[in-house]
Amino acid sequence: MKRPKVTLVRGQRGPEPPASLTADELAAQLSDNMTGQHFVTSASCAGAVAVILDAAMRGASLTLNIEQPFPGEEAFLDELRRVADVSDPVTVALDPGTVTLDPVTVALLELLTDGGSTTEAARRLHLSTRSAYRMLSAARTALGVSTNMEALLVARPRSAPATDP
Repeated sequence: MKRPKVTLVRGQRGPEPPASLTADELAAQLSDNMTGQHFVTSASCAGAVAVILDAAMRGASLTLNIEQPFPGEEAFLDELRRVADVSDPVTVALDPGTVTLDPVTVALLELLTDGGSTTEAARRLHLSTRSAYRMLSAARTALGVSTNMEALLVARPRSAPATDP
């Protein structure tokens, strides 16, 4: 079985993006086999952590927003790495002058770099194709680039350096 992918996003400010699920909403969507499904959620408490681990163990890919460090975060991430391929954190909006990419937009860009089409990425994120195209256009404009690949490359320097386990 292919391991699910988890994209970590740090530093999101303001309200959650509309496609983001609360821990309770994610728990309501849990099923035996969640392979091929992608969800956007936040981790900040023990209840959310348990649901996120459960979803990953069932095969769901996730974009996980960690706005602020929380107690037990490192142990949670270690456990998550046992069941999923966890990316290096993508950091957004840490300085007031930086461009803010919400976790859904980051997830959309990541899915496109994995070789998926915009339509497929939108479906996996539970978005309409039109919304996905609009989000990508807004990200390109905000970042001052003309392609989705350039947008991802501009956003990636904000990522933490890779470390070998």
